[in-house]
Amino acid sequence: MFILVPNGIPLGGRESPVKKEPRSEGSLGALQNKLTSNIPPSEDRIGFIGLGIMGAPMAANLLRTGHNVSVYNRTKSKTGELAEHGATVYETLRQIIENCDIVFGLVQI
Repeated sequence: MFILVPNGIPLGGRESPVKKEPRSEGSLGALQNKLTSNIPPSEDRIGFIGLGIMGAPMAANLLRTGHNVSVYNRTKSKTGELAEHGATVYETLRQIIENCDIVFGLVQI
């Protein structure tokens, strides 16, 4: 994984990326939900290049918490469900890099 900001400096069986089952009160996920429930969404435009095992769930989690999320994937069909939930879909890498403040790249090299 790599993260790009506009100046180009790196920062260093799949279920639905949007729908999650409620977690039990004693689970680690429930604790994480409590810790992050009061964090407001960022004003930054967040982009994801690659919507595989890591990219889709990360983008979905940010969408669920109200962030401005954009996506790009070579296989366009992987962008559909995220687009239905509010993600902006870009057709080219250049578009997503030029229009987002932070870009996560989750691709195989």
